[in-house]
Amino acid sequence: MVELVAAGLGVSIVPEPVAERSGLPYARIEQPSLSRPIHLVGRLPEPVNPAARALLQHLTG
Repeated sequence: MVELVAAGLGVSIVPEPVAERSGLPYARIEQPSLSRPIHLVGRLPEPVNPAARALLQHLTG
């Protein structure tokens, strides 16, 4: 999944260890409350795609 993100084909929600190993910028998802930390991974710190940007804003507050 992270390979698709690295190729510019979107974003992905992944477990923390996967996000850390990806080498890509990631943001911790705070809401909704989760029983396991997950992260949204993207190629850039701020997505260029408006839908991805809106998703990041919605998930991270």
